[in-house]
Amino acid sequence: MSALTARQVSLLMRRYILPAWKLRNAVARGRLEKVDDSPAAFDAWRHAEVMRACGKAGLRLCDQRDFNRLRGHFMDLAGDHGGAFKCAIQAQTETRRQMEAAIILACERGGVALGYAEAICRGRSGLSLTEASDETIKQVLITLKSRLRARQRTTENSTKENS
Repeated sequence: MSALTARQVSLLMRRYILPAWKLRNAVARGRLEKVDDSPAAFDAWRHAEVMRACGKAGLRLCDQRDFNRLRGHFMDLAGDHGGAFKCAIQAQTETRRQMEAAIILACERGGVALGYAEAICRGRSGLSLTEASDETIKQVLITLKSRLRARQRTTENSTKENS
């Protein structure tokens, strides 16, 4: 899985991490506690929170699977509990959503209707793509890509023979 992009890190910092840091410090000031606003304190706090959110020591060690988990964690710290809940649900279904998107993309690139992948799924499990298990979706994706590659090779070979 690829690392978080610079754009994703920037988005996390701007929209979620900094507001959570500011809220944390504001609450501490309201309690008349001493607040350390130094960049070093911010970095230490951010690293600790990233570790709590996804078990990794910093944003540079996070990958795409961690994005929604991180976003939800910092949304929760910033007080957006509804958004945090939505991110938690997305983080749990992230792998499946990526496989479903890969199926759609493979169908588009292969020039076949999504119904073709649906037929493969029904043939394997008797269920539609939306009802199938994650493992079945994974197998459908592998089968679809394999069949589309074979189809492309057949087309290329027949084109060479006709030339």
